[in-house]
Amino acid sequence: MKVVVAVGEVLSGMRQLNFVAEGNLLNYSALARQVKPLVEKKVGRSVEFGAVLMACKRFFTKKPASSSGKLKELLASCRVLLKTDLTEVHAHYSNESFSKLFECMKRISWSDGEKVLSFPRASGFSILVGSKHLNDVLSCFKSKDIIEIGKSRALITLYYDQNYFTGTYGCLWFWLSQFDALGINVLQVFSSWGQTSFLVREDDAPAAFSNLVPKLKER
Repeated sequence: MKVVVAVGEVLSGMRQLNFVAEGNLLNYSALARQVKPLVEKKVGRSVEFGAVLMACKRFFTKKPASSSGKLKELLASCRVLLKTDLTEVHAHYSNESFSKLFECMKRISWSDGEKVLSFPRASGFSILVGSKHLNDVLSCFKSKDIIEIGKSRALITLYYDQNYFTGTYGCLWFWLSQFDALGINVLQVFSSWGQTSFLVREDDAPAAFSNLVPKLKER
């Protein structure tokens, strides 16, 4: 199988690419890096990055993109907030720890900007907490119930018009591709009404924030 054919088959299964190609927002280098292993699997041999890159560009030059919603309006509605000095805590669930964590949350001064973000799941908790309340949160769990603690974390949150987000597929892929292009690993993604947050290492936060804000303003 030719590289151009394999690339076409791979990209045909990625509908989320349509809207970024339509708006001329596609990062072809990042895309080529992503699909190269899939292309090599199809052709059964190692292929040159340049060949994959050219095939990606050719695919979207020849293929008319279909409308996916109001991407530009969505990006124009975005504002970005960066929060640093966070610790990521993962712990097993128990009724006792849930009650203690609930009481701990009552002591947080939300009006002063203090926050403890808790995401309970059936298997346990994922918690983001600032240094001020870290010990309070850790005291809610027995040591054997704490799975992992990740320090020096930063949270980049995008606030947007939910009406545009609901009617536009591929938004998360587009945002994550911006981090990918910078070589930044996104540790967790949290979404709720009108906002999506990306958890990264604090060392990566300046590059992510300074590059993401201009990207949004350009649109």
